[in-house]
Amino acid sequence: MKAMKKISVLALAVMMVIVGLCACGAKKTVESYYSDASVAATMKSQVDGLREAMSDYYSSIEYSVSGNTFVYEYTFTEEGESYYDADTTKSGLDAQKDTYLNSMKSETGVEDTITLVFKYYDSNNSLLDEFTYNN
Repeated sequence: MKAMKKISVLALAVMMVIVGLCACGAKKTVESYYSDASVAATMKSQVDGLREAMSDYYSSIEYSVSGNTFVYEYTFTEEGESYYDADTTKSGLDAQKDTYLNSMKSETGVEDTITLVFKYYDSNNSLLDEFTYNN
């Protein structure tokens, strides 16, 4: 009987520790996912490759993450700016938004709403367009 009480008390203590750890565990966010060193390194490599491949059109391609909001920022070169068409860009993004958001949700494990923002700047760094999508 005494052994059973010890086991019960021990089991209760273990359960309390588990509940405590779950309660104070950080909630998954897009920001916490992209803050991981290996994920950040992979993302940097991908953005650097895109920057290099698109250097005739974009003088800068950057991204930032805050909470569950992921922002891409594209700044055109003068030449690239001459090719920009807002309607075509919006149409292309609209067609791919669910793919982007579902992929991000799956990749990050975030259950809350994710916001994806695309900002386009002219060669003088003035905002041309901003497109925002949520899942």
